[in-house]
Amino acid sequence: MKHKTRGVRLKNVVSCFMFHVSREQGMALLSAAVIVLLLLVAIGLSMLSSGIFEGSIAETQRAGQDALSAAQSGVKDALIKLARDKSFTSTSGYFLPAGCTLNGTTACAKVIVETSQSACSQAIGANQDCIVSRGTINNATRKLEVILSVDPDSGKITTVSTKEL
Repeated sequence: MKHKTRGVRLKNVVSCFMFHVSREQGMALLSAAVIVLLLLVAIGLSMLSSGIFEGSIAETQRAGQDALSAAQSGVKDALIKLARDKSFTSTSGYFLPAGCTLNGTTACAKVIVETSQSACSQAIGANQDCIVSRGTINNATRKLEVILSVDPDSGKITTVSTKEL
């Protein structure tokens, strides 16, 4: 007795578990799977690059804040020097902390204190001083300009204007 098979066997049909898929449908399914995988890879890469970009922005912002803090420290140091010596000037500037270099890896400020117009972008009058402090760290730079009025009789120092350049 010969063994009889039940059902019909189709020429271009592949059985996979409970699904019967023709070869044409299989190719379409494979193409769809490849497209979905490519989309997932593209989404993953965009998320990765977005995270790297956000980190870079945060680092740049932090460096800018550090440079501003250095510039503010320079202004405060110059105010202390002027409080001790009302005739203090530093036309060539000095560095804070001493010996630091601008655009180095640590925060640094170059401070200029003048009684003339040469370093200041604003007009200054009689009995006024101009403090220009440039703070830097890495490639971030912030610059502050403060105009002070110094009373020659009492020695009182009053801030006329503060401006970030």
